[in-house]
Amino acid sequence: MMNSSRLANMYDRLTAKERLPLILAAEKRGDDIERQRLESSAPPRVVCCPDYLFRAQVVHMLTMMYVNEQLDHLAIYWHSNCWLAAQDKDPELWLIIRDINAYRFCCGAEAWRRFCQEQNFDPQQLTAANYRGWFLDHCTERMPNDAPSREELEATLKAHGLDGTVAVTADTLLECWRELIGKFKSEHEIPKGL
Repeated sequence: MMNSSRLANMYDRLTAKERLPLILAAEKRGDDIERQRLESSAPPRVVCCPDYLFRAQVVHMLTMMYVNEQLDHLAIYWHSNCWLAAQDKDPELWLIIRDINAYRFCCGAEAWRRFCQEQNFDPQQLTAANYRGWFLDHCTERMPNDAPSREELEATLKAHGLDGTVAVTADTLLECWRELIGKFKSEHEIPKGL
């Protein structure tokens, strides 16, 4: 059996396919020292690619995050509707959950539309490139008819004795998208001439 220090001396011989599972396992168990050893022993690779490629990858990653969050809100919204249709014992709770997710879905759609507009992207094109379904577009078009406004949602929450503060808005979500793309720009763009 090989001890860990002997294995660590062989880290520079690992392939990327072997290294990544070890890095992820170290992250999972919270072993930052091991993760750093594995990362720092990886040989550098010079990659030649078009200047837009990394930005395009980040934009598609952000699109997938957006799609995932929206589908999550839709799933909870429809799950709540099912419980309401089943005449659950606590319909008010399911109405609140449904309304929160309808509101949040609409905020997300508005923030994404505005973010894409600022970046000169077509939001439907990006969504279609990262999501093959039809349901998201269908609900994006129709959900505003079912979602409460921020004021209506806050009033509903207060009427049920809950904290009526709704902190999430299209503006707060838009700022999150701006920060994410800004962080990439400042930390990860490759300077010209390299």
